[in-house]
Amino acid sequence: MSTENRETIFGGRLPPLARLLVIAASAIIILAGMKAAAEIVAPTLFAIFLAILVSPLLHNLERRGFSTSRALALLAMCAIAIVAGHYRFDLFFN
Repeated sequence: MSTENRETIFGGRLPPLARLLVIAASAIIILAGMKAAAEIVAPTLFAIFLAILVSPLLHNLERRGFSTSRALALLAMCAIAIVAGHYRFDLFFN
């Protein structure tokens, strides 16, 4: 399909100002949707962040001979110990 046919079928190219307005409106709609879904989006993004952060540790433990389930259990226990230690530390000094 040539460029001429494509522009007549799809209505041609938008002027720069109209294109900027469409992009801005799209960004506002996406941000409003993310704000409305923040209760779902925030924990999901945090879980992805933690998975990326812990992934090298998991692979390192697997290379050292741990099975995947044991490596995950060890990492989960370490995470629980860190969180519990943090709260214990806060209670002790506050």
